[in-house]
Amino acid sequence: MDARNIVSALRRRGMGLWVEDGRVIVEPDDGLTEADVAALAAHKPAIVEFLTAEAAVKQPTYPYRFVWTPQAATAMLATVLDRCAHWRETAGPRVRPRIEALMKESEPVVAGLLDEGDFDSLRHCLIDLQRNIGDAISGRRWN
Repeated sequence: MDARNIVSALRRRGMGLWVEDGRVIVEPDDGLTEADVAALAAHKPAIVEFLTAEAAVKQPTYPYRFVWTPQAATAMLATVLDRCAHWRETAGPRVRPRIEALMKESEPVVAGLLDEGDFDSLRHCLIDLQRNIGDAISGRRWN
């Protein structure tokens, strides 16, 4: 199995993977099997290389401006809300209330931005919501 297949298999099971300080981070990690851990260890250099290259492609090095349309904003909103609902359903009892609170806090902001047609701010709001939920799941930031 190569790095791309290992990463794809874990992502299909709802896990996020990224590289921090040369380490492969998997969240949530409670779904990892012994075979997964063994595959990650055996292919770590290739996985680090793959994830680092993938991250470089996702972050353009040139300035750009994407024009958001109501259709693009609606599609992103639906995707983010589906993802957040999945995270809420699969999170443990310690994290679930925090995810629900973050989603509830964002509802009036998202609704207001949609009403105003401020799609660029909506995009940033949704990105922040996903980041905050990811932080809550990983335990990196707790208010």
